[in-house]
Order: sequence, then C-alpha cells, then structure tokens
Amino acid sequence: MFVDRSEDGGNTWEATDKLEMDRTVITEEGVIQPALWESKPGHVHMLMRSSSGNICRSDSEDYGKTWSEVTEIELPNNNSGIDVAHIEGEKIALIYNPVAENWGDRFPISIAVSEDNGKTWPLKFEIEKGDGEDELSYPAMFYEDGHLVACYTWNRQTVAFWKGKLEGI
Repeated sequence: MFVDRSEDGGNTWEATDKLEMDRTVITEEGVIQPALWESKPGHVHMLMRSSSGNICRSDSEDYGKTWSEVTEIELPNNNSGIDVAHIEGEKIALIYNPVAENWGDRFPISIAVSEDNGKTWPLKFEIEKGDGEDELSYPAMFYEDGHLVACYTWNRQTVAFWKGKLEGI
C-alpha cells in the first residue's frame, strides 16, 4: 500500500513509497482503505482494515511523506471497512466490526474510543448487534458538537444512521 498526497490543494498528487509490513504477520491480501487523522501539525496517523485479523496502523511525522512500518493494534478486524473521528487532542473514536477472522461476519458494528492517540482503546460499545446473515459494514463517522455521528450499510439494502453523545469522555 502507498499514500497519495498533495501539497497544492489537490491539483497534483504524488505517491509515497510503499509502506513496509511484515508479511509473515499480515498475510493474504494485506491492508487497504486507511482512515487518517492528524494529532498535531505534521503528525499524521492511519488505521487500516487488514487480512491479519486485527486493525493495522502506521504513523508519519512529516505530513505523510514517509510512514512507519505497518503494525497490528489490539483491535480485531474482519477485513471490513473502518473509520476514525478525531475528537480533540489525542482523543479519537473508531467505528468497526470487532471480528478477528479474515472475511468473518460483518456484525456487530461497534465504537472504540482512545484517549492516547490510538495506543489503547479502553472504551468499547456496540451500536448494533446483528446476527445470522446480517451485514453492518462500510462505516463513515465524524465528530460534531459533542456527538459522534455515524452511518453504515445495513444488509447492503439501506444506510443506517447513529448519533451518540460522548459525555465525560
């Protein structure tokens, strides 16, 4: 995987070098569909869906010109889409399917919150449980006025919407 970046408002784009990863840990397809945030000027981070059974991460300290080696984090991933919302400072929220099997079930859909820029994820809760043949996938999320606002596909038939207040977090 690589990152396309622009320094002129999207008029031109340049690809970074391919991100390094240990293919004995991150097997099969690898990583795709990064969710990025900037914690402070120049410090850009990404979480990625992966085929390893866990969400993966890479970090940049030069505005995304170079990236650290891709590593797994503690949260499971079924090779389904994720998204991140930067709340403030080092506080971020992640929406994902907490399933540790490559191409595993795409339910439940959950939120995890980190207060240390994604190093640990002490708060986790389900938005929707799902069961059987349910598919709750391809989430998008943002933070606005004290609320996390999310949507995701519901059984590939419609789009589900969720909004929650993060009091005391």
